[in-house]
Amino acid sequence: MNVEEQAFRTTTGLTAEQCFVGSMLVYDEMGWDLCAESLPALTDLEDPWCVQVYASLLELRERGKPCDAASVFFYMQEKSGDAISMQEIHNLTTHFVSANNLLPAAQRVIRDARIRRLQGAAHAALMQAASPNGEDPEEVLARAMAEYEKIGDLRSLSSGFETVRELAAQSIDRLSDALEGRGNEEVWPTGLQPLDEMLAGGFRPGELIIVAARPSVGKSSFSMQVLLNQMLAGIKTAFVSLEMPKHQLVERILAQMGRMDLGILRQPKPETFPEEYWGTLVDCVERMVAAEKNGGELLIDEGSGINKASLYNRFRLAAKRGVKVMAVDYLQLIDLPGRESRTDELGAISRMMKSAAKEFGMALIALSQLNRDVEKRASPRPIMADLRASGEIEQDADTIMFLSRVNSGEDPKEGPVQVCVDVAKQRQGVCSAFAATFNGRYQHWGVSTEPLPSMSGGGRGGGGGRGA
Repeated sequence: MNVEEQAFRTTTGLTAEQCFVGSMLVYDEMGWDLCAESLPALTDLEDPWCVQVYASLLELRERGKPCDAASVFFYMQEKSGDAISMQEIHNLTTHFVSANNLLPAAQRVIRDARIRRLQGAAHAALMQAASPNGEDPEEVLARAMAEYEKIGDLRSLSSGFETVRELAAQSIDRLSDALEGRGNEEVWPTGLQPLDEMLAGGFRPGELIIVAARPSVGKSSFSMQVLLNQMLAGIKTAFVSLEMPKHQLVERILAQMGRMDLGILRQPKPETFPEEYWGTLVDCVERMVAAEKNGGELLIDEGSGINKASLYNRFRLAAKRGVKVMAVDYLQLIDLPGRESRTDELGAISRMMKSAAKEFGMALIALSQLNRDVEKRASPRPIMADLRASGEIEQDADTIMFLSRVNSGEDPKEGPVQVCVDVAKQRQGVCSAFAATFNGRYQHWGVSTEPLPSMSGGGRGGGGGRGA
């Protein structure tokens, strides 16, 4: 087995390090160019001799000095004052690999380093789990997940630079395919036409969507309506509630699907329960079965005291079941101990959710509460500053939607009320607003036939829907 084969078959990473450092001594300037895409950090190396030589290489490189074997020898001898043998440096150069294999060797060094860190983190988690000292298992898991996050994704080796010409050609090909009906971009419509038009078709993989409103406006049922629409269209979806048990969620779903009175479903009485509801309930189940045959599904989960680690695990499990769109109700109920402020907590959660959306190829919907400031202004339309403990939420989100009742005096339980759905941030489409209707009695959302009245938009422009 030759040296190049050893570099990619070793399980300890030492041979790969020797191949990498020896090759850098041989190729000098060309070596830095070849490894520009994936240059190992000094902490990625484990072999003490390789670490010492590579540290000298990095220091010489930083000073703009030659990095060949002779230059490294004299530099190390001058720096340490020890009797360093040129033969030791020469022995390292005998492990060099071909120019074509230098980048893979560098990537192997990085990969092996990450594996060692994962093993260390796993061992530490095992020791903590074996001796938890009365700690909540979720806390032990959260610490372990924090260590894994520091290590990063093992698949995240750089893909390298591409010219704008190459990227433009790819973009033109995608555009041509889309116009001719051959496009393969995944887009999951919400079922609400004005919203889909604003979102350039719907949700996409890797997106984090924030749906924010004051309590009782209907953000939970709005998100559930979108998930139901998608389920019936053959898309797998999921809903995680941190405040309502599963049976209450199912009652809302049945009311939405069958346009049945939620109050009757929650407190059924023989004398007031409509006989036709039995047929409607059967029809709801049949539509669910038909959706499943078409690939659509709506998974329901509940939990209180969920922290970042357990939520990430739910995303992972949902992705394994093929879920494309998943909602969490709601952001401020997620626990994240150890942070100095609630703003820091929510910032860490939103970063995790954005990262999970990209990693698992899902669209994640995070429901969020608005603070009371929106009620103190003359305009009922929320603004970004109204996001409660917003932190980095605005930065991490691809789309932010605000829901606000047009007439705050109306009660949705008495009949349909008009709600402004305001897309305040959107990376794929346009920022605009449209009028929706919400009937709290049936938990049903639809598109209003009446335009939005003129509303001042908190500095973002007014008008009835801003061009929706």
